Amino acid sequence: MTPGARVQSAIGLLSEILPDDGPTADAAVRGWFRQRRYAGSKDRAAVTGLVYQALRQRQELAWALSFALAPGNGVLSLVADASGVPSLVADASGVQAAPLSSASQAPLSPASARALVIAAMARLDGLSPTDIAARFDGGQYGPEPLSDDELAAASHLADRASLAAAPDWVRGNYPQELDGPLRAGLGHNVVAEMAAMIPRAPTDLRVNTLKADRGAAQASLDADGISADLTPMSPLGLRVKDRARIAESAAFRSGMVEVQDEGAQLAAMLVAAQPGHTVVDYCAGAGGKTLGLAAAMGNAGIIHAFDVDSTRLGKSRPRFSRSGVKCAVAQTIRGDDDPAVVALHGKADRVLVDAPCSASGTWRRAPEGKWRVTEKTIARHVARQRAILAAAAPLVRPGGRLVYVTCSVFQDENHAQAAWFLEAQPEFHALDVGNIWGEFLPGPAPGDGPYLQLTPLQNQTDGFFVAVFERAAQ
Repeated sequence: MTPGARVQSAIGLLSEILPDDGPTADAAVRGWFRQRRYAGSKDRAAVTGLVYQALRQRQELAWALSFALAPGNGVLSLVADASGVPSLVADASGVQAAPLSSASQAPLSPASARALVIAAMARLDGLSPTDIAARFDGGQYGPEPLSDDELAAASHLADRASLAAAPDWVRGNYPQELDGPLRAGLGHNVVAEMAAMIPRAPTDLRVNTLKADRGAAQASLDADGISADLTPMSPLGLRVKDRARIAESAAFRSGMVEVQDEGAQLAAMLVAAQPGHTVVDYCAGAGGKTLGLAAAMGNAGIIHAFDVDSTRLGKSRPRFSRSGVKCAVAQTIRGDDDPAVVALHGKADRVLVDAPCSASGTWRRAPEGKWRVTEKTIARHVARQRAILAAAAPLVRPGGRLVYVTCSVFQDENHAQAAWFLEAQPEFHALDVGNIWGEFLPGPAPGDGPYLQLTPLQNQTDGFFVAVFERAAQ
């Protein structure tokens, strides 16, 4: 692919991804290159690099564009629309500037894919206006040439002075609407916490103790040219140093390792599933945590892997087979009142509720997600989580435990939800995660209080919340 074709591909992909109802970035990229098998590895890296840069730092790029496009390149005041994208208003002299989203300025709108790509090239890649113009050459597969206004704007985009006056939601690259919910969950250090979600997440692997120990798995990966360090908290984790084709390695094909963030590994370990236990993985999805539970149980006992999504759950079965898991049964349920659920009332030693949530803790991996979450969507998740918790609680036997997990950093989905559960289910009480950690994991548990909250900044994992509730013995 020519440099211009790479840029046009990035613009085309962003045009698909940016709408709220668009595909995930991963799905869009896979589909795009599936139809363009002629693209080489360098082409894929260049295109996806531009796309993900624009998504990760969209708010900063939009802010910079607004300054670069200001009449006379003067500093204008800015406001944000409902999506958090800035638009120009009157400058200090009282002159009203046309909104950047107007039809006459469509190619220059900070929200447009073309403008975001131009800004990413200038501001993040450090390309000069001349270099950018060379890629917008109007060739057969390239983008249309830069307009005079775009060329002029490109010369100002690298100027970081505009960011010094930017509000926190711009410097942290998150929607303005989420400023309050993020502060409630992450505290006063919200900008640094959100900045830690901008870089690409590492690839973590969980060693499957049904097949190998960590040393053997590490050696197998090394034999395939994949270098990995030990994860600092999970005793089963390996962190891959560079990008690698994990699925092609002997360690993966043989079931020695599974791709799983260190935070997710820790969450599964805190379930404290033991050999012989009856365990319910209530929202099992594709079975990632089920695999960890089965290994902890040494394949002795039974795990009921439930989910309402048959497509996602169907992906678990080949994973069980590859990993040598024999104690897990995947079953699609029609809802919280499914007979399979009711039949287990009072019988489960452990119930894991890995609840559907905002997935705000995974924004390093799915940066488009943070532009699609609103306070309304958080509220919908909270309502669904409460319904699931209410349905899952009766499954726990007296003396058994319910473990509530989210990959979220929002307080409403985490600490507030734990408080609601304890009030709604008085026969349960919270266990201190630090005490459970000490039984199964090395070193002290991170953080304070009875619950576990992980973030990329503090722990170099995805954002996770874990609460453990024990039902009173009768």
